[in-house]
Amino acid sequence: MTITGSGLLNVTTVRFNLTNAVSFTIVNATTITAIVPVGATTGFITLINSNTCSVQSTTTFGVGNPPGAVLNIKAYVEGYYIGGGLMNAVVNPGVLPTKADTFHLELRNPISPYGLVATRTELANTNGTFSVSFTGSFVGNSYYLVLKGRNIIETWSKNPVLLQSGSNTFDFSVPGAAMLRPNLNGSGPSNNTTPSQSAPLDKPEHPE
Repeated sequence: MTITGSGLLNVTTVRFNLTNAVSFTIVNATTITAIVPVGATTGFITLINSNTCSVQSTTTFGVGNPPGAVLNIKAYVEGYYIGGGLMNAVVNPGVLPTKADTFHLELRNPISPYGLVATRTELANTNGTFSVSFTGSFVGNSYYLVLKGRNIIETWSKNPVLLQSGSNTFDFSVPGAAMLRPNLNGSGPSNNTTPSQSAPLDKPEHPE
């Protein structure tokens, strides 16, 4: 998973509740990627630096019990795309040559005012794929998927997506699957316009 913050270059320990991560990578001063250790339980994420100073996440990290859902996403950023189903490695080409950039995925309520339900942040691979996980409490519900990033125009799934237990897949690059950010007024689409009624995303296609 990806952990974001500030001043992360001197982090020496990443702890999931009471269990230390065996493997983690400091991507830069604001991003760490870590493998959730076996035996981790629901709780806070704690980062400890070389001076033994620590900081704790403001929300808990959930371990799915009952079984949760994994959402496998595919999306391309037009400015990074080099053809052949691949993007440039942008975030740190020397250290992470297979990683394109950091993407943010939101789950939005399917009913007006389309409130934010959850957010996940992950490094996307240069082939456009990344995966995020959700606890069992999300399973069986439908959400609009919203993709954001520093070089991404906010993009929504055209329709709500049902999260099922286990593996789920959504491909933003499939024509007609996604749309540009709806015309929002406050916390939801203005007037009677729902996201699925908005103009479809004029998304660049990348035929292989």
